[in-house]
Amino acid sequence: WSKDVAPYFIEDARLFLEKKYGAEAVHEKGLRVYTTLNLKQQAIAEKALRNGLHAYDKRHGWRGPVANIIQNPPTLANGLLAGLDTYTHSDWREPLEAGKLVHGLVMDVKADHALVRFGDQTSRVVVADLAWTGKKINEVFAPGDVDLFLIKEIKGETVRVALDQRPQAQGALVAIENSTGAIRAMVGGYDFEESKFNRARQDSRQAGSSFKPYVYAAVLMDGAKPFDTIVDEPISFPSSSGPWSPRNYDGKFTGTVTLLHALAESRNVPAVKLLERVGVDKVIKLCRKFGLT
Repeated sequence: WSKDVAPYFIEDARLFLEKKYGAEAVHEKGLRVYTTLNLKQQAIAEKALRNGLHAYDKRHGWRGPVANIIQNPPTLANGLLAGLDTYTHSDWREPLEAGKLVHGLVMDVKADHALVRFGDQTSRVVVADLAWTGKKINEVFAPGDVDLFLIKEIKGETVRVALDQRPQAQGALVAIENSTGAIRAMVGGYDFEESKFNRARQDSRQAGSSFKPYVYAAVLMDGAKPFDTIVDEPISFPSSSGPWSPRNYDGKFTGTVTLLHALAESRNVPAVKLLERVGVDKVIKLCRKFGLT
């Protein structure tokens, strides 16, 4: 089993096994372990999370180059300082492939393009390749910059790339088969080698709208029907710190809606009104039956 395949899932399974059987049994007694992981779904999950984090990060703007070897030249193995023609990056040990993220070295900057080197191959980067930054070529690049690029296409000696950057944000994803509870895919962060903290299993977060189905389940068990209606309108509740007025995410109120519609659109106000109607205690008892603590 490759350490690069589903590392967060495998580590989670290891922790579970050690807790249940002890470290000695897990590491020395040759256990044969069968899991619910689906390799195809896992690959899709990892790609989806990474793409999502990159897209989110880009929406928050360009942060600048990773480094500049002219301003801070690294030392080569022979003790000399690296220059534009002698610099090498560990990413360049592997062949370039479309879809890969690879660091490149900016060799030259013109008004309408920049020349970026990837080992023995050079790419001509134009404004369209960094459109997400909203900046001009010379506002983004300077000779000696080391930047991250997405390899878009390779045709012979021609390499097409797009400027990218390593996300500062983190995320997690779990795919669960509802009918069995089997975990088919799990991604606990952007890069397991960078951070082994599994945000899918070890992090604490607000339940948010994922709690609403439990409220609605209690309401339906109390006799309500999906096409019963409720009024989505301003409302206030007394609290120790003064009146509390729940709001919807979009800041709007939709008037009379069915319970089905209110849940489908995840409206906050109807959910709060339904919670008041059915009673907090009933919802708590139902949550306990689901195993929520």
